[in-house]
Amino acid sequence: MQKSIDTTGFDRSYRRGVVLGLSLAELFIILVFLLLLVLSISGHTKEEINELLATKDEEIERLSNQQNGLTENLKRQAKQDNGQHKIDSEKNSELLVVIATKDEEIERLNNERNKLADNLERQTKQNNDQRKIDDARINELVAANDDKDKEIERLNNERNKLADNLERQTKQNNDQRKIDNEKINELVAANADKDQEIKRLNNERNKLADNLERQAKQNNDLRKVGDAKINELAAANADKDKEIEQLNEKINELRAAKDKEIKRLNKLAGSQELDSLGQDSPCWYKLAKRPNGEDYEKHLYIFDIRISDHSILVKDTLTLTPRWYQRQKRALGYDHKALNKELDYEEFIPAFEALKIAGRNKEIRDRRCTFTVRLWDTTSPANKKGYIEARHIVEDIFIILPIQHDPWPH
Repeated sequence: MQKSIDTTGFDRSYRRGVVLGLSLAELFIILVFLLLLVLSISGHTKEEINELLATKDEEIERLSNQQNGLTENLKRQAKQDNGQHKIDSEKNSELLVVIATKDEEIERLNNERNKLADNLERQTKQNNDQRKIDDARINELVAANDDKDKEIERLNNERNKLADNLERQTKQNNDQRKIDNEKINELVAANADKDQEIKRLNNERNKLADNLERQAKQNNDLRKVGDAKINELAAANADKDKEIEQLNEKINELRAAKDKEIKRLNKLAGSQELDSLGQDSPCWYKLAKRPNGEDYEKHLYIFDIRISDHSILVKDTLTLTPRWYQRQKRALGYDHKALNKELDYEEFIPAFEALKIAGRNKEIRDRRCTFTVRLWDTTSPANKKGYIEARHIVEDIFIILPIQHDPWPH
């Protein structure tokens, strides 16, 4: 007769929800941990993947050890309870199913580890291929840089050659300049007499201006005599103005003769450097003939100027000059706002000095020149000294030709 076996103690653990020595909660936590590890593998670096693989191996080894321990416990329990094993074969079958499930999980984890190892190997191979491509690209860049260095060396050689040529050309120019300066000195000496004559005429004109100033002072003293006497003195002053005008015309004729002589000397010397010798040609002119048939440059006026007791008024002469001169006038750099405006004596030169500079710098003609204006005197008879002062200011910028005695036209 078969002896009955007490199984109350064997299935006590199953009644408490324990499988393989672990509770269901512990098994669930392990499965969740393994799932989180699998999900986070794709975002890790090579080092992290190696760490995860090591962790997986340790976990698999731990689970294998647990499985082995459970198997040994089951074997010991089976030896002790051989009779009970037959009774509880169904429960053991369930236990074997759980163990098989664990084996499948371990096999799956091993497969995932192998896949990660393959991915790591493939990534390493790709990195090696990319490194080879980068090395080839670096070699190409190094070769291109060597070509650039050769090009820079070639350009430096060309620059040195150009510098040598420039130095040689500069030396030749300096030698030619010395020869030209000697010719210019000879021409200047030839024209010294002409300059002395112009200087003498200027001195005479200044003397006449001084005489006019003294006459104006006498007029102030004689103002008390009466209007009749003042009119006589004014008429005398008008004669002086006419005389000054005649002297100015004579000076201009001498200047024209000097210019003609300079042109003749230029033809003889074959040089164009006489433009800097100081001749004062009109910036605006038209060709005309003298009674003797000689050609000369007739002055054209750029402005009409009226001198008052305390101011100078400048008016444009739109109807007296050709259109191309008017276009040139608009392009000149003087103060255009100063036109048609009463200017103090101190304001006049800064407003129109640009015209003087343009003439001296040969911006208008191929030689030095000065613009010509018409002048009206509307100062009071007692202020002729102020008129002379204002006239000298105007003459610092312009040629005054002639002095006007008709009414102010504007």
